[in-house]
Amino acid sequence: PLILKDSNNLVTDALFAKLTHRSSWPRNWDFAGRVLKDHIERIFGVVFSKEDKINSGSGLSLYNRLTPLTLTHILRKAHAHLGQEFVEFLAQGGVDGTLQDRLKNLPACSKISGKTGHLHGVTSFGGYVQKNGKDPYVVSVFIEGDNEKAKERRELLDGILMTVLASA
Repeated sequence: PLILKDSNNLVTDALFAKLTHRSSWPRNWDFAGRVLKDHIERIFGVVFSKEDKINSGSGLSLYNRLTPLTLTHILRKAHAHLGQEFVEFLAQGGVDGTLQDRLKNLPACSKISGKTGHLHGVTSFGGYVQKNGKDPYVVSVFIEGDNEKAKERRELLDGILMTVLASA
């Protein structure tokens, strides 16, 4: 469970590569991405578009292509199948993991849980916003911009998350 709290690209890429553990299967990122998509489709019933592509476990590949809508579908289905326990595995705003130093002043009985990302001018978040123990809102946000303005994109993203929380 700790792997979902902190970012460890080496471990997630190793787990991603392990998807092609059968000796008769090709051992490459492209094939591993297709295997992962097949598993997600089979287990969660998520339908990927032709353009969606998973090419690394860490998300660092420039060939990864998922839309926020696809990520939202995956997160919604993951919560439906795995419940609140899955949400608890993710980093918690102001508490731990990659969100430990962000979203610190959440109102009582509120929670923002998810995974963050930053790569080549894109800042992202996929996760859940929850208030008063109600079912969480699923949120996927990708913000693209100037590579030197990562801090501003993170602040904008945090503002979006707080706005969603306020309307929950």
